[in-house]
Amino acid sequence: MRGTNEFADYNNYRRQKGLAANKHPVFARIYAMIWVTDYLLQVALQIVVPKMKGQCLIVDRYFYDTILNMALTANLSSKATYTIIDLLLRIFPNPDIVLLIDLPEETAFSRKKDIQSVAYLRERRHKYLSMADRYGFVKINGELAPEDILEQTIRILFAGMAGQRKWGRAALGC
Repeated sequence: MRGTNEFADYNNYRRQKGLAANKHPVFARIYAMIWVTDYLLQVALQIVVPKMKGQCLIVDRYFYDTILNMALTANLSSKATYTIIDLLLRIFPNPDIVLLIDLPEETAFSRKKDIQSVAYLRERRHKYLSMADRYGFVKINGELAPEDILEQTIRILFAGMAGQRKWGRAALGC
């Protein structure tokens, strides 16, 4: 992994990371578990404790993003990834609403300056969409104007808070 630059050449970086994970699968999984453990400690302090105090929370990404990145790092299958998410949904508070702002990778890349490449986004988008279908995320068209995305998001959150729709296991927790 030394000498590779994920921002300069993401495809080479991803290939090198995959080769390293395949060559040393035990270390890749240990690394991934340390990463997830650190994150889950943060979730416990920043989400579980306030929820126990009855606070209403709006959380950016919750644990879905971290688990997806960990799964890609450790070359986990979709089945293994979903098993981890299912376990976490049994342990931590279930979100009432999860919103996924979906847009083409090229559009997302043009809007954000902290993303490695379009390939990085492409690698994740279909996984997020699969996750959305499996866990009932509410999808928002990310190609809308930012003010329209905000308006739609607020409308969805207030409708969910008012109980106007059953969300199932769909990241607002009040």
